[in-house]
Amino acid sequence: MHAAPPPKRRYAERQFSKSLPSADARARVWAPAILGGMVGLVWFVWTGMHPVIIPIMAVAAAVIVHLVTGAAGWLFSEGVFGSSGSGTPYKGGYSQAEAHAAQGRYEDAITAYEAIVAEAPSDPEPYLRIARLYCNELSRLDDAAYWFRKVRREASLPSARDLAASRELIELYLGSEDRNRAVPELARIIEKFPDTSERAWAEGLLTELRASSA
Repeated sequence: MHAAPPPKRRYAERQFSKSLPSADARARVWAPAILGGMVGLVWFVWTGMHPVIIPIMAVAAAVIVHLVTGAAGWLFSEGVFGSSGSGTPYKGGYSQAEAHAAQGRYEDAITAYEAIVAEAPSDPEPYLRIARLYCNELSRLDDAAYWFRKVRREASLPSARDLAASRELIELYLGSEDRNRAVPELARIIEKFPDTSERAWAEGLLTELRASSA
């Protein structure tokens, strides 16, 4: 019997810190502005501008440089040129999910990992972490099997990780009430990975399962 897909979840919205930037962060932001102001000051002196106007124009140059560098930083981090969901998922999502898991809040951890899957569907890691949480912490084997299969369908999975995920899925089935659910997975390993040591392992288990069900 095929495992029903887990219910859809509302992905947790990304939370942004409202704390004030650190001194180092403020220095990194204002350093280009101060440099711009100094360059402007030298230029105004060189061109012979009125002494009263020079400091005003220097401050104006610093503010303009500050605004320009801030806008450029936003564009490349959050705006037009920022992450569109096809790149590496934001680190905060992993940190949040790991913190939930460490506190035993496994459902919240799964929700956080699902948000990463939505943002970076080609990354296999959050799929596998969800599957392991369902299997090892919540004992929801059908949901775990669903995510082990899902990572093979939807993520960019190298052969070694595909094989490792398949072995985890087989071990999950072998520990369930219906061990025969491992049969098609063992056959898949034999067919897809013929030149690996896992083929002999899969063939031996497949023979054992068929003999026990005969």
